[in-house]
This record gives sequence, C-alpha cells and structure tokens, in this order.
Amino acid sequence: MRAARMSVASDPTLMDAGALLTCAGLKEFFAVLHPYFNPPTWALKVRAYSCFLLLGLSKACLILAPIQVATAVDQLAYRFPWDLIVLYIALRIGSR
Repeated sequence: MRAARMSVASDPTLMDAGALLTCAGLKEFFAVLHPYFNPPTWALKVRAYSCFLLLGLSKACLILAPIQVATAVDQLAYRFPWDLIVLYIALRIGSR
C-alpha cells in the first residue's frame, strides 16, 4: 500500500500554522496563552512572574559573562583580578 503524500492544501493543520503570521491569528494565539501568562490567583501570579524574572536574569547573566571575561583578561596585565574572576564564576552559575 502506498503512503499518500501530504500537501499543505490537503492538510488543514498545516494551513493553520501560517495563520499565526496574521494579526488576527496572533490575537487568537495570545488569547489562548493568556491564562498561562497571567494566572487568576495571586499565588500563581507570584510563581509565574518570578519564573519570568529568573528566566530574564539568567539570560542577562549569559550575555554578561563573556564581557566579564574580557574585562578580567584586560586586567591581567596590571594585577590578578580575583574579584572579576569571582564575578565571572557567579555569572556562569547564574546563567545555568
């Protein structure tokens, strides 16, 4: 038995994937996700917003870690930068 070829025109789920690019599709997408990003109770809001905050801080640490390495390497000509190395280690741990 031959497997039928799937095309975009014959599969409605593939056609719906392109609908997210329109403004109406994005509104429907965010309407579905709204309860997950803004929960109804205060305790769940604290959990959700603290999760977003920690995720943002992790990404900031991931961006700042290479900059910190460059600063520490530049300071090696003048002194041994213990404080900059400790800060780099903290940023690497924070980015995990």
